[in-house]
Amino acid sequence: MEKNVIQANVIWKGLILLNLFLIPSVYGIYIYKNKIISDENISRREERVPQFVFITILYGVNFFITSFWNAPSYLYFLSENFFYLSAILTCITFFWKISIHVAGIVNFIILLSYFTKISILLFIPLVIMVAISRIKIKNHSLSEVLAGALVAFLVTYVLLLYK
Repeated sequence: MEKNVIQANVIWKGLILLNLFLIPSVYGIYIYKNKIISDENISRREERVPQFVFITILYGVNFFITSFWNAPSYLYFLSENFFYLSAILTCITFFWKISIHVAGIVNFIILLSYFTKISILLFIPLVIMVAISRIKIKNHSLSEVLAGALVAFLVTYVLLLYK
């Protein structure tokens, strides 16, 4: 592979890592340490809204960057997927608490299965474990975890249909 292509891939992957994972993680630690949220799970729905809006804006910026500056197609798709999923989950969160953990794991296993061609059925126990744990520690109800799974499935599936 040509040196410039390798450098471009490293830069794109670094940008994605920064915008989709590192900044949100540091932000989460910051809002918890500074008591902007009452607990690390952001259990109170009204505390979730500003945080989710921030993350959605960040994902939107990432989607914009990958859209207009010739990102590799798989990174563009990941940015698009994360942005649309977070935007829909944020809109729902204005009115109702939905399980982001379950939505995240469903999104992850669908994408992992799609990109690796490993059967999605192998990952179903992981979704069940996350869902049960969210209910057991009383952070979500059954309807909240089912809704998180359904929204993530539908958004990811629709985006894959049009990929």
